[in-house]
Amino acid sequence: MKRIAEAYGWEKARFRRINDTVWKVRARQGEFALKRPTTSPERLAFITAALQYLKQKQFPWFAPLVLTGQGEAIWQEGGESWLATGWVQGRGCDFRRRQDCLQAARTLAALHQVAHGLTPPPGSRPKTMYWAWPEKYEERIEELQAFQKLLAMKGKLNSFERGFLQALPRGLQLARQALEVLNSSQYQVVASEAERAQAFIHRDVAARNFIIHPDGHAYLIDFDYCRQDLPAADVARLLQRAMKRQGWQREKAEAILAAYEEIRPLSAEEKTVIAAFLTFPQKFWRLANRYFYRKEGWNQEKYAAKLNKAVNYWEKVPEVCALLLAG
Repeated sequence: MKRIAEAYGWEKARFRRINDTVWKVRARQGEFALKRPTTSPERLAFITAALQYLKQKQFPWFAPLVLTGQGEAIWQEGGESWLATGWVQGRGCDFRRRQDCLQAARTLAALHQVAHGLTPPPGSRPKTMYWAWPEKYEERIEELQAFQKLLAMKGKLNSFERGFLQALPRGLQLARQALEVLNSSQYQVVASEAERAQAFIHRDVAARNFIIHPDGHAYLIDFDYCRQDLPAADVARLLQRAMKRQGWQREKAEAILAAYEEIRPLSAEEKTVIAAFLTFPQKFWRLANRYFYRKEGWNQEKYAAKLNKAVNYWEKVPEVCALLLAG
């Protein structure tokens, strides 16, 4: 860590490990977050460019990138890459708190207001999803059907497999509904606008990536999954994460969307696409993928519990989707 401190010009630096890839640094110059990213150098080049762009656009509610003493965004040694940001003071965001959800929505909207117009720098390779969603959903529908065929060839089924087959018709119906929207003109409008604007998003808008600052604002951290994509994808994820904690009630979704639209109004086409993202049975597909392909070492009780949660989600979403489509 001594060489890292020298590279950044940190005097009397003390390092406290937070997890496998993040350290908190206290130095004479202030407090910083030091990270050893696991992403590719090409992807990392885009992420650091995005952080610098947000600072240039004067977006206030995030952890800004800290450059080395040589003005470099990334410090490399021994085949490892390191980056540093400012340390955001405050407490962790809690999506069970209504005000935390609303502040997170406002911050996300403010991000989307400025997160466009960034041309990827030479040598970078951002993940680009503007037009990729219909194909991705088609692939996932095919995978669900493949899982069904695998079980048809199997003899005795366990409790999870029986539950999966019982839920599959409804899961496929929802997946096809979502795909139908993404094959519509509404999606084409949203994707075209995002591509033309060179929009980029945070992508991982979980509560752990918002810090509630003493000034009351929600600050965004950890842009590791930042990519070129539709702002609607971020909004859908925020609704999923927040409503999971708040309870899937129409008035709570309405409040979150209203807070977002205080800063950045959503078009009717964007709301339709958000509803499609919410409709697709993502948790159901992911659980099946883990069971059949990745062979997660969970016991049957854990698989059954996760399947039950995934299926229960389907009953709670339609009212929120109706709110979006009515708007």
